[in-house]
Amino acid sequence: KKILFCKKKEEFKKNQKTEFLNKKVKFRKRQRPTDHPVAYRDAKLLEQDKVIGVFQGIFSWRFLHLGILLYNGIFYGVFVLSVYKSCAGESMSDRTLTIVGAIGSICNGSSRIAWSAVQDKYGFNRIYLIVLVIQLISAIFIYRVRDLTIPYSICVALAFVTDGATFSMFPAAAAQIFGIANGG
Repeated sequence: KKILFCKKKEEFKKNQKTEFLNKKVKFRKRQRPTDHPVAYRDAKLLEQDKVIGVFQGIFSWRFLHLGILLYNGIFYGVFVLSVYKSCAGESMSDRTLTIVGAIGSICNGSSRIAWSAVQDKYGFNRIYLIVLVIQLISAIFIYRVRDLTIPYSICVALAFVTDGATFSMFPAAAAQIFGIANGG
């Protein structure tokens, strides 16, 4: 099947309506400076003019790379989520740790919106690098400051923020890399 490319929807309206019935129509987006199609897809898959299959997607190096990033990004957030009370349980009261968890949960939920908006503007690679650096800083200091209330609260909140970033950024990245039909 041939694909009809139109830069604007107005151009499509000018074309014959019968072409719409016989051809698949795709509207091209205006390319931003952060859009690099070769960086987001395998070069081999770009050369092909067909939809990639499930097995081709799973065994591509990009899918494995994203899987490793996703595992490492989620692991730390889920780990802190499950052990932040027991890690500092002796030095802080249960009430204080409950407040720390509540603040962390609010940070998690609100950061998802913020990270998604920033990802749309600057792209996945740059922003996820920042997320991983924040996660690394939090991981380095969280055990050392477990006896201090404010620094420990900040480290737990940062861990929750990076966990929220991972869950909000990866669906958009998967859809951008593998396409809407395969990625989301």
